[in-house]
Amino acid sequence: MSTSERILTRLLALVEEAGDPQGGLDNLSEAWEWVEEQVEAQEREIQVLKRHLGQYQVLVESLGEGAMVLDEQGRVSFVNPAGRQILGKGGELRGRVLHDLVHPESVCEDPSKCLLYRAFQAGAEIYSAEERFATVEGEVIPVMFTLTRVVGQALDRGAVLVFRDLSDFREMHGQLLAADRLVAVGTLASGLAHEINNPLAYVQSNVRFAWQAMAEEELTDRRREQVQEALEDTLEGVSRIRRIIDGMRTFTGQGSDGRRVDCEEALQGALAICAGALKKFAELERQGPPLEWALADQQLLTQVFVNLLVNASQSIGESIQGRGRVEVRTVVEEEVQKVEVIDDGVGIEEELCRRIFDPFFTTRETGGGIGLGLYMCRTILRNFGGEVTVESEPGNGARFVVTLPRLSEGSG
Repeated sequence: MSTSERILTRLLALVEEAGDPQGGLDNLSEAWEWVEEQVEAQEREIQVLKRHLGQYQVLVESLGEGAMVLDEQGRVSFVNPAGRQILGKGGELRGRVLHDLVHPESVCEDPSKCLLYRAFQAGAEIYSAEERFATVEGEVIPVMFTLTRVVGQALDRGAVLVFRDLSDFREMHGQLLAADRLVAVGTLASGLAHEINNPLAYVQSNVRFAWQAMAEEELTDRRREQVQEALEDTLEGVSRIRRIIDGMRTFTGQGSDGRRVDCEEALQGALAICAGALKKFAELERQGPPLEWALADQQLLTQVFVNLLVNASQSIGESIQGRGRVEVRTVVEEEVQKVEVIDDGVGIEEELCRRIFDPFFTTRETGGGIGLGLYMCRTILRNFGGEVTVESEPGNGARFVVTLPRLSEGSG
């Protein structure tokens, strides 16, 4: 029963009791005082509600994220200033169907496959995902959105959408990737030079030998065989240099959205790039079947493998045991494929294992790294549905395991 209904009921009861005129007047006087008390209490409640409403309004309008209220048909009934800022000021947003607003045909050709459309239609209580939204001006931006279904209370039926523009985050992420690559290139520079100079030296020597032999008036069969062997060695040296350069070109190239990539090619490129650095401290052994295809990015996947191999070589370099061993083991299962990078270096304490994938966390001395390599490995792999884990004990080396979904035949 509402306050006004309680007041009316009380007055009617008092009127019925007014058989004695004086007693009725006294009762009515008391009732009036009671009514005034109730009105004052209601006014205080109203002031409290107004204050809370003002606080909620300030909260919503001060959010850095966009916020929208949608009705049952998915039309925008409210949008906060940040939402208007993100989606553009070039048009009215209220009253428009959200999906048609942020997912025109240029962005979403098939609504049945649209995460935003499916989230609204599914009726899930809370749904979060990354998507692309089109602005009023036609620009397409990456966003993270959370859709919350609301039933009753202020909305009979509808939803609240909160979304964040990820453009700046993506730009910062790209800068971190570039910084991590620069650190890796600096670490590998001397080893790369050595790996290129070695075959280049015997290529030069073999070409000079073949040139001198060809200048002879008559080649004996033995001399011809020697020239042929020299040229075959030359081709092998050129191929070796080419593999290193192709790996570096992939490693330093531009990333892209997820697509079909040959994981074995990415791993081979990383092994070619890191061969020089690994030879300084360890023997390298490769075991297991060739990797298969995945939905990822060739350059970023190569960067993951390079980071893990560099980490292994540095771990062995810090060990007092001298020359060590790095094993790269591959496993291909029905739905996933794994790459294990195992070293016998100094190992990692259990407490540090829990923090080793945090950004800017490093166990190296000052100047030995900026603590982005393993963080970027995990970030890259999770973007493609993969993961990286570590198992280690102090003095017993470390085992890093990369897991990636295996792309089925005909998919992608």
